[in-house]
Amino acid sequence: MFLRLPVKLKYAPDEKTRGVYDAVESLEPGTIVYISADYGPSTRAELLPMHEAIVYHALKRDLRIVSAALWPDGPPLIDLVFGKIKAELAEEGIQKEYGADFVNLGYKAGNDVTIVKIGSSIPETFPVDYNKTPLASLPLMQGVKNFDQIGLLVDISAGWPGVREWLQQAQQRFKIRLVAGVTAVMAPDLYAFFQSKQIEGFLGGLAGAAEYEYLLGRLEGRAMAGMNVQSIAHFVILGFILFGNVLYYRQWRRSRLER
Repeated sequence: MFLRLPVKLKYAPDEKTRGVYDAVESLEPGTIVYISADYGPSTRAELLPMHEAIVYHALKRDLRIVSAALWPDGPPLIDLVFGKIKAELAEEGIQKEYGADFVNLGYKAGNDVTIVKIGSSIPETFPVDYNKTPLASLPLMQGVKNFDQIGLLVDISAGWPGVREWLQQAQQRFKIRLVAGVTAVMAPDLYAFFQSKQIEGFLGGLAGAAEYEYLLGRLEGRAMAGMNVQSIAHFVILGFILFGNVLYYRQWRRSRLER
């Protein structure tokens, strides 16, 4: 019910959120973005909204997306996001097609070793996509061999393996541009990497996703709705705290008067 309330909060996106937005905006149409979905159902509420927002932003700017996962839970979530954003863009008159504009390569075990192998040869790491279609038959993958053809790396991370591994094995080794989306509890650990410019920007939890949606003008986005509910819940909790303190004060005052 609260998700449908016509509440529109105002946001002041900070520099780390703007870093993600500006990184996507800086890419020329046709550039390939690699998105790694390294999370699962337990953190879906926090990370799915930012995943959707980044995919929406990239596809609307005519960027192309190659997506895969270091977590076995990732590929179904990738398909879910692609399906939702494809339908959303179609309503805006923008047609995007699988194989030409976006690809789901699926899951590959190996953690750090897999990252290094992807950086060296994507076709060798993923001979077929998530649907078992040979990469050679997908128009988007023509000429895509390694990170040299990737303009931006995005990691949506809930833990290990995740953004730290991409930072160590991809950004450092292959000098690729990196942005991230992480859970709120992970966000403080990334500030040092953001300040050192190793990460150009990152989204922290539902609040970061809502700030990103605000920059995109997606005021009906999943994160904006979630923050509305969260804010209402906080006001309700504050109301109960205030109510409890008033009752306590009245009881304390009455006992003083009776004495």
